[in-house]
Amino acid sequence: MKESQKLEFKKSLAERKEILETISAFSNTKGGKIVVGIEENKDGTIKEVVGVKVKGREIVNLTNEIKQNTDPVIFPSMELEKMEGMDVLVIEVKESLVKPVFSSTKAFKRVGRSNVKLS
Repeated sequence: MKESQKLEFKKSLAERKEILETISAFSNTKGGKIVVGIEENKDGTIKEVVGVKVKGREIVNLTNEIKQNTDPVIFPSMELEKMEGMDVLVIEVKESLVKPVFSSTKAFKRVGRSNVKLS
């Protein structure tokens, strides 16, 4: 598995800004999945599954943060899945019918493995 036009890895939920930018990018392109709990190599391949610890209201808080920081509002699906015996959070984002989708005040588009800011 490797990062691509429709797949992004994040090491932890602390990377909120980057997760929101990727949600904007996927919404403005063809959709995709963000897998939280994976450390990647420079070439986008999986270095290590570090897992993610979801405690209490963490998913609810992330959902609210996505709702408050995307315009139009995006409602991705989120599920905890097992990978190499560890929990990872899979955030699935569909392509938006209404574009551009902003993350805070910026809109992004997915180009290859990168999120590119739209002017």
